[in-house]
Amino acid sequence: MKILKLLYPEWQGYGEDNRAGKGAIAVCNAFNRGKFVEVDVLLEESLRVEDGILGRASIIKNSSKAFERLVLEKPERIFMIGGTCGSGLVPVAYLNQRYRGDLAVLWLDAHGDLNTPETSPSGHFHGMVLRTLLGDGDPSLLEFVPYPLSSSQLILAGVRDLDAAEAEYVSAEHLTIISPDDWMDSSSVISAVERSGASLLYIHLDLDFFNPVDFKGSHFPVPGGISTDQFVPVLSALNSRFTVVGVNVVEFASTHPDLAGTIPALFEKSGVTWIYD
Repeated sequence: MKILKLLYPEWQGYGEDNRAGKGAIAVCNAFNRGKFVEVDVLLEESLRVEDGILGRASIIKNSSKAFERLVLEKPERIFMIGGTCGSGLVPVAYLNQRYRGDLAVLWLDAHGDLNTPETSPSGHFHGMVLRTLLGDGDPSLLEFVPYPLSSSQLILAGVRDLDAAEAEYVSAEHLTIISPDDWMDSSSVISAVERSGASLLYIHLDLDFFNPVDFKGSHFPVPGGISTDQFVPVLSALNSRFTVVGVNVVEFASTHPDLAGTIPALFEKSGVTWIYD
């Protein structure tokens, strides 16, 4: 499989500051930045709210750049280090279209990312990206999602901070939720992915998935979650059972090299070796 390693240090999906963009660069340096293709993103710019989204024009522009890179490279597997969760829009949409929906998406995140511009309390796109991938949201951003995810393809894990509108959507769509406690049993996680019916797997890792007592440096830490030690055996089991065609790591908000260096070790211990090829 052709692998693309992508550095996409966008921060505009949050937009209040550029910590996530700088954090992505720090994580990429820990993985050996020289092996990554970089999406050119402005790390300093003024943003404004448009149609309910802070930085909408820049998010569209950045998404277009990322999309053009994927179309040019035509990868079969993607490992992306991104800024905010908003960076996941294009790689997930690209792979879902490439594999015609034969893709389970395991969304590891303390938050739901299931708002629309109408329901979002903040106007931050990183809290809307998953809803956009499911086919609801800003029309211009939906142009990057020609083959939306279905509810059955999606597994949310570690979610513990939902807005009211997100909780209503989860209930209405019967989305699969794996609690931090359920995560401890790898068989329950594997069963949830198997129920999607997909043979391929994409893993989205927002670092606030982890318990902030154990892992410091996530952009928006939320109490609870699992430790990094509890993450490794389940990721290893998933990697053994499924063909993982996409991984992204997002929402690191520190430039501390030692802390960034703990992230590559998680994947090495889990046996996800293709991201190092």
